[in-house]
Formats: sequence, structure tokens, C-alpha cells
Amino acid sequence: MNKKTLAKICLYLILVLGGESMVFAQNTLDKVGLDGSSLAQVAYSFRKLSTSFSGYAIQVRRSNDNATQDIGFTSGGDFDAAALIAFVGANSGYVTIWYDQSGNGKNLSQPTGVNQPRIVNAGSIDTENGKPFIRFYGHDVGTDGVDYLRLDADMNNNGHVSLVNRFAVGGYGFVLGHTGSYQWHSDNGGNRLISSSLAATPIRNSKVWQNRTSISPLSAIYNTKLMVNTIVPQSTGIETRWNNIGTDRLLYHDTNLGAGYAELIVFGAELLDAARTALIESQVSYYNTVITDRLLNRNGQLTPSLPDQINQNGARGLSGLLRTGEKIAY
Repeated sequence: MNKKTLAKICLYLILVLGGESMVFAQNTLDKVGLDGSSLAQVAYSFRKLSTSFSGYAIQVRRSNDNATQDIGFTSGGDFDAAALIAFVGANSGYVTIWYDQSGNGKNLSQPTGVNQPRIVNAGSIDTENGKPFIRFYGHDVGTDGVDYLRLDADMNNNGHVSLVNRFAVGGYGFVLGHTGSYQWHSDNGGNRLISSSLAATPIRNSKVWQNRTSISPLSAIYNTKLMVNTIVPQSTGIETRWNNIGTDRLLYHDTNLGAGYAELIVFGAELLDAARTALIESQVSYYNTVITDRLLNRNGQLTPSLPDQINQNGARGLSGLLRTGEKIAY
């Protein structure tokens, strides 16, 4: 038996017999201010989060011929928008894989065309605040038209979730989804990021930051502007499980009307204050999520923070008041 044949046999045995125990090398998310003490379980983004990551951002399917291609980053670490448009052209593009930059290989994927969220609309990249943004257009509930990206298996122990997202006015949406349960349920009608009745107890009793502002979980708004949402569940375990972004049990409401994500990072445990602050500052700065409208808070002071704004009735709400008394509707 020659060396080449022996090598092939060894590789086969490793893949077949040891596949379940193969270990991925974790990447430090140093480009967003984290070190080796803050390793992510999954990290999806349209910017490069780690200098150790050598893969792509997304895989895209173009509408005219269903061909797919991986799209990566520029030398500066931004999403390679030019490569995306060169591939998609004047057609539309749909995300088939959102690659995990954590090093754990837990990619979000969707092989079925009708279920793929959009990234290019007739030759124009979908963006929010000038940054690429995956848009979900959930269709009729209970049909095959639901847009969602899925994990191969449930992720159960989620101790810190940081995402850059927005919901659609008049639409539905969820921080994270599951095809069989609703731990991370939001409430659009109540203008709540976290439902007071449907979200799991560890999530209802979590710690929450919206942009830089710490806020009680049931006061966190259902943000229809791009925002950094950080959620630290009271405890981890089966009640914090998720397996997709985009759908609620494949039965009821789905993330729709163009709502979606620019970045999603999940850790197994709560980050220390310094690490959490560094990550939030990086996200707020890169995605320009600070609301700069001249809004008033309950003390009559100007505030850039949506959770602090006061509406025309003197209560917190999405319709903020300018210092001139003019109402601003979101």
C-alpha cells in the first residue's frame, strides 16, 4: 500500500468515525474589541469580525439562473458589495448561507429558493444606514413561502445575544426563532422587543440594552429603526433555545415586510461589562444606529435614545416629541 492510498484511508476514517467529535478552532472577534476570554458560539455579519476568519460572508443565489456564489470581504474588512453586484447584475439575489465567523462552523442556511431572504433587489443591494441588510418577506403563515435561515441543530445555552436588526412598521418579527417553540417571542402590537406573555421566563427576566441604553426587558421597544439590541437571559438552557432567524414555529407569524438583520452574535455566557461595552460601541459606530433626532426624554432633555423618548401623551412610545413640541412618528 503506497503512502497516498494510506493517507486517503486515514482521512476517510477520521471523517466517518470521528466526525461527531471534530473540533473547530474558535476565532477571537478582535475586530469588534473582544479578546480570547469572550469567544462567541456563532457570529454572523456583513463585516469581518475576526482577523483569524478566512472565509466568506454569505453565499448568494441570483434569480435569473439560480447560480450561487460565495461573497466575501474587501481588504479593509467591509462586505464586498462590488463582487456581489458583479455576480447578481440587474437581477435579484437571495441568501442561501450566512457564514459563521466564530470558528464553530454553525452556518445559517436555506437551500429552498422560496424560503430564502433577500439581499439584492433588481440590481440594488438591500441596505440600512448604508450597510448591507438581509430582508425577510414572510408570506402567508402555514405556507411554503416563509423566509428563514436555519441551523442544523438547536442552540440551547444562549447567555448573551447581540444583534443589529430592525422590524417593519406594521409587520411581525422575532429576535430569534424556533420551528417548534417561541422562547424569543416579540410583540409588535404592544411595541415590545420581548413579549410580556409569550417569551420564555429567562428572556422576560433578562438584562437588555438598546444601543447604549440599559432598559428593563418589558420596556424595550419593538424597534422599527436599525438598532443594536443586546439581551442577556436570566439563565441559559432549553428555555433559551433557537434554531433559525425568520420564523415562529413555521405556523404563525414570521419576520416580514422587509425586516431583518445586519449582524447577529451569540455567546454561551454573559459578557463582562468591558467586553459588552466594547462590542456595543463597535456596533453602534459601524452601523450608525444612534438616533439623532432632537427628541425629548421625561426630564425635558434631548435624547438620541429611542427607549427614552416621550410621546405626545407624556409616556414612552415610538412617536417622539421634538423640543419644539412637534410629533415625530416612526
